[in-house]
Amino acid sequence: MGDLAPTRGRVVRAGTTAWLPQHRIHAPAGKARGMGGAAGAVDHGTVADALGVSARLAALERIEAGSSDPHDFGLVGDDWGLPARIEAQLDLIGLGSVNPARPFATLSGGERTRVALARLALTGADAFLLDEPTNDLDVAGRRALGAWVADRAEAVLVITHDRELLRRVDRIVELTPGGARVYGGGWDLFAAQREDRRRGAEADVQHAAAVARREKREAQARLERQEQRESRGARTARKTGMSSIERSARKERSSKTAGKMSGVNADRIDDARDDLHEAKSRLDEVARIEVTLKGSGLRSSRDVLEARGLGFAHGTSGERLFSSLDLRVRGPERIAIAGPNGSGKTTLLRVLAGELEPTEGTVTRGLDPSECAWLDQRATLLGTGRSVLDAFRAMNPDLDLTRARHALARYLFEGDAALAPVDRLSGGERIRAALACTVGAHHPPKLLFLDEPTNHLDLEGIEAVEEIVSAYDGALVVVSHDGDFLDAIGVDRRVELG
Repeated sequence: MGDLAPTRGRVVRAGTTAWLPQHRIHAPAGKARGMGGAAGAVDHGTVADALGVSARLAALERIEAGSSDPHDFGLVGDDWGLPARIEAQLDLIGLGSVNPARPFATLSGGERTRVALARLALTGADAFLLDEPTNDLDVAGRRALGAWVADRAEAVLVITHDRELLRRVDRIVELTPGGARVYGGGWDLFAAQREDRRRGAEADVQHAAAVARREKREAQARLERQEQRESRGARTARKTGMSSIERSARKERSSKTAGKMSGVNADRIDDARDDLHEAKSRLDEVARIEVTLKGSGLRSSRDVLEARGLGFAHGTSGERLFSSLDLRVRGPERIAIAGPNGSGKTTLLRVLAGELEPTEGTVTRGLDPSECAWLDQRATLLGTGRSVLDAFRAMNPDLDLTRARHALARYLFEGDAALAPVDRLSGGERIRAALACTVGAHHPPKLLFLDEPTNHLDLEGIEAVEEIVSAYDGALVVVSHDGDFLDAIGVDRRVELG
């Protein structure tokens, strides 16, 4: 965008760019420009203000009402078809029914993101830069975003961890500790190539480890043979009556030979170790978490929970989110709660988990509260002001320090990482730590509630969560907009709200 100068290389911009910032709900409106420009949405005024077109629309209305003010004509310029363009862009992003005069603050987070995308298209920029555009978008919003990207004649550069959106791109640039890698094609080809690279890295590590072991064995064998030659030479010298001067010279030559051999051996061993270290570093770039969990002990015939005639309405506004909902969970079922933003998915999850009381209907739980676990987006169960190890031991008091450390190491919290303050963990680390404390516990829960566990996670974090949740054998009720995630964890049923 031109906001930062590179420490190496250069960026050449041949046209205008406009960008969608990641934290866009409160982002100031900006204009597209050759050196980059924000095209975020504002959190005040109307939808037209957020689109950056309110002044031109007002000028058009005044001209249509008979104004001959040159200033109005200057604002409109040649853009007499602006209302039609606005309608077309809002329609393309799935907001065709939204009136530009509507207060922007009344829109949901996902709708605000869609307005920001429409604003991008109205800038007339040559290239769009999108930073995590799927944040706050529900399933319908993500589909609309995919269609919007596919319809663009302009260049689009996107930062995203949404695999469905990644399937629509022409190239993927992956940033790793070892540098940037460019893959032709979308997500599926990228995933296949990355898996091939992981297998190749594993083979390289095994080969390098075998070479290192062989070099060490051969170095030891060479030293032993040299020692045997020296011993035979000393015995021969004594038997033949060799002079002390000649014996001293022979011993000196033998020492030099042994020294050279020791140096050669050390160099070869060091080279083998370096190769092994390099191979392991390549494997670390593509390594996946692989865990084996203790069984929850949940029988397939066990009634986990049953909801009858469930409904919820906000006490202050009286707004009803859902009603007359029946749901039965038996055994280790996996159920996803889906629906558009604002339909009450998280509220339903909290009601089922006992975090909220329903305003109508009943929930019967067949499990003790200690056999259930609730994991929200922020992983608040970890608490504050303590380390990952402290949080784990608090929820697993029957494990001693050594066993607790071993358990956390399986979730990549090894050594000092287990002592990291939970308040300083990234989003992915928090979710991973929370899952370690619950499903990775000495006594895993029989029922787990998950609320958008992959929100704001990178691909490694998402895949780590998938590995852990897939290995869990208890009942699961999850809210998520990520279809790939739901497929990966093997969801059995979906409850659609709205």
